[in-house]
Amino acid sequence: MLDNLCWICLDKNTKMYRIDDTYLRQAYDAITSKHDMLDMSVYTCYMCTWFLNKCHKLMTQALKAQDIMKQYLETKFC
Repeated sequence: MLDNLCWICLDKNTKMYRIDDTYLRQAYDAITSKHDMLDMSVYTCYMCTWFLNKCHKLMTQALKAQDIMKQYLETKFC
């Protein structure tokens, strides 16, 4: 039943993608703060899958920038 419903936008009229065990699931968990909710598989529609991909890229970019800033500050003030 829940495999034909997007867990983000609740759309049920498009193809769904199971995002378990993918980097997209990590992005979903970060956004919703729900980790392994009832041990159920999470499905997303194509549009929400696209948005999760963009979100993951933004999270990765932010972490890289944070590392660069940390290194810069350590060399600047040490």
